[in-house]
Amino acid sequence: MALLLITHDLAVVAGMADRVAVMQAGRIVESGATKQVFRQRGHPYTRQLSEASRHVPARRPPRAT
Repeated sequence: MALLLITHDLAVVAGMADRVAVMQAGRIVESGATKQVFRQRGHPYTRQLSEASRHVPARRPPRAT
């Protein structure tokens, strides 16, 4: 069985995929075993995606009701 998952959420990919292909502008720039690609991050775009996925937006305090 196979599943094609297209996402920017690298945490989802890391938890679900055995293999990954990183695409930029419709072209594969890096591919391989998920753990290896995420560990090495050989292509600059892979590194950019990795850094972006570490960003945690500030949460707004809950509105008073």
